[in-house]
Amino acid sequence: MHPSLQRSGGLQPGRTLAERYEILDVRVSDAVVSACRARDLLSSREVNVFCFHTESSPGMRVLDQFRRDISRLRTVTHPNVAQVIDAGDDGPLFYVAIEACEGRLLSDRLRDTERLQPAEAAEIFEGLARGLAALHNAGLAHLDVRPSRILLLRGAIKLLPFDLERDVRQMRAADPVTRFAWSAPEYVLGRAAAFPADVYSAAAVAYEILAGYPPHAGAPLHTRCSTVPPAVAGVPQSFSELLEQCLQPEPASRFQSAAALSEACSVLRQPAPAQHAAARTMTSLLKDDPQDPSAVVPLILAICPVLRGIHERGRAHRDPAPDNIILTDAGGVDMPSSDPPPPNATMMVEDPKYTAPELLLSRLTAGGTAHVLADIYVLGFGAYELLAGRTQFNRQFGGADGPQEHLAWMNWHADTAKRLPPLRELAPNAPQSLCELIDRMVRKNPAERVQSLEDVAKGLRHLEVRLEDTQEFEVKAFTHPPPKRKSRARFFFSAAALVLIVAAVAGWFALRSFGLEERGFQAALQDAYSTAAAWLPGAPSPQSKTPGAPSRTLATASGPMVLIPAGEFTMGGDAAPNERPEHRLTLPAYYLDQFEVTNNAYKQFCDRTHRPYPRAPGWAPDYFTRASHPVLNVTWDDARSFCAAAGKRLPSEAEWEKAARGGDQQTVWSNWRVSGLANLGTGGRGAPAPVGSYGADVSPYGVADMAGNVHEWTADDYALYPGNKAALPPAAPSKVVRGGSYAISANGLSPHWRASLAPDLQGRQDLPVGFRCAADV
Repeated sequence: MHPSLQRSGGLQPGRTLAERYEILDVRVSDAVVSACRARDLLSSREVNVFCFHTESSPGMRVLDQFRRDISRLRTVTHPNVAQVIDAGDDGPLFYVAIEACEGRLLSDRLRDTERLQPAEAAEIFEGLARGLAALHNAGLAHLDVRPSRILLLRGAIKLLPFDLERDVRQMRAADPVTRFAWSAPEYVLGRAAAFPADVYSAAAVAYEILAGYPPHAGAPLHTRCSTVPPAVAGVPQSFSELLEQCLQPEPASRFQSAAALSEACSVLRQPAPAQHAAARTMTSLLKDDPQDPSAVVPLILAICPVLRGIHERGRAHRDPAPDNIILTDAGGVDMPSSDPPPPNATMMVEDPKYTAPELLLSRLTAGGTAHVLADIYVLGFGAYELLAGRTQFNRQFGGADGPQEHLAWMNWHADTAKRLPPLRELAPNAPQSLCELIDRMVRKNPAERVQSLEDVAKGLRHLEVRLEDTQEFEVKAFTHPPPKRKSRARFFFSAAALVLIVAAVAGWFALRSFGLEERGFQAALQDAYSTAAAWLPGAPSPQSKTPGAPSRTLATASGPMVLIPAGEFTMGGDAAPNERPEHRLTLPAYYLDQFEVTNNAYKQFCDRTHRPYPRAPGWAPDYFTRASHPVLNVTWDDARSFCAAAGKRLPSEAEWEKAARGGDQQTVWSNWRVSGLANLGTGGRGAPAPVGSYGADVSPYGVADMAGNVHEWTADDYALYPGNKAALPPAAPSKVVRGGSYAISANGLSPHWRASLAPDLQGRQDLPVGFRCAADV
């Protein structure tokens, strides 16, 4: 126990602090501060108590100023600021009691959801501005606004009011990345910081909510402190312009207080009826024929976080029927929300076709968690209709489309004996696991349904998306279909396609003489159709759905991929003998997995191919059960097989290095050398971390975990570069591995670091080696 705790009797459950606060549990305790959950004996309510060890903490040299700040904080009463209830001394401890709020930290929410919709981001941003304005009006600058300081409540946010470590120098030494990811440039540089610094930080938090990462993520310090980050795609112009003004590097160019920012936030509340009126809805996707599952899966995945955000903010929405789901220009979805109705208000059923049975039977009240299950039913009902196609779907309901349509639908939903047929019967080309998930969403008994939108999203993300003949297909990012154009050329090519298909039918017997009889009529017809499709204007190809430049990102069943553009780059260096000589190479464009292959993805591969699971490392027998961690103990041949099964390949050594260092030879990427920026043996976790855990470990092209976490296989045999006479040639055949890992020091690491490894691992089972895949454009 620390000496200061010994003198104070220890902060342990059961102790009463200042004869008022009974300690229930100690959440965090070190030489500087302890955070406790306590009961206020005067009010019988729970509070959070922070105790500062004044005698031993070098970070409390500004204790007198800190006490004055706390005294002023006690006068701040605002719904967007956690209330400071009391402060005082108990022996060598200075304590601060703050109201305990039932909520969820924004940092935790972002870990689960990654990014939120602009409407929810605007609400959080405006609440943050109001809370900061209350502090500024009391003469206080927060100077530590970040996601872990923001509590999300139902319909509101609470800002935790102060920083636990007031010494800027100590903070910089403790955590050079996460502590300053949202800080204003003047604060990072150790200059005087005041109210405009809080304006910058609030906008930086909003930027991360919208983009999925903080401003200037992975950029060098001089870029962060001299430029405005690029705008986030898909954000309304008024919101984007507001953030741009707040993120100006010069304090004088920003709003000078949060009160001014709060007033400017009024533009975020202005409705845009014209935009919504012109927007397309999910109804436009309902066709007579079944929709491709590769379009339905990302659509439902985009809807889930929007609904979750509405629920968590305590807002109300119109039922998630197709007419109420707006398809945005950015390829996402939006659902307008409003204040919830009064508790005893009469519920109006707008469209009985898309209404949960329990709503029609009056078995739940407005609001509450039961509405989540109702939304899951309606969302599943719409997805069922998309996958089955309107023709097959309507055949199941007979008179539901007649003059008494609304009444017929109400009767059908309310009759618990009537059920939808299994989706597999109407959509035979949809994967079995997808059909089973949708079938569980449309159960009339709420207790039998999928119980949360998180479970729906999880099921879709881990969906083994396959065609009926077990051929995998790619889950594309949801995009709006382009408008159809009629032309003589399309008519000509369509006629040509029809001729080719008829020719395939007529010539099937001729194909038998070429040894194709075992493939059968359907396979021959599919070949003819594929050939004909290539003649059609705008026909899809396996590589790209649209002509022209390739997409910057590619969503695949085994994870997202990032485009590495074509061009010249510098490879190699003088840091070590086997990295010489430095030379220039030109590579065509290619895709590279954004993240290392995870245990979960590799497990699905093993289950499909009946391969044994990789051996567990000796230090973690349960490691393979950690779904989001990078897979280990995979031989080079197994890694290559995984990539091939996913329609990809292992990257070459040159492709790996270009993705790591960027196309410009002057690119500086400091996370290879600075402790704490990547999961390395110096300042890392001492074990693999879930992929993408280190926000600073992102290459100039946006590829994660190239500096740390685990080494990675490449496709190449290990050999010295041409002209290298400074190192010995390899003694035995081996493969090149690239990238740092949790097990080695940052010293000597660089994007051109390389090592050799036997492809069969030579029986080792503790090697920190994983892999990622590449693909041609």
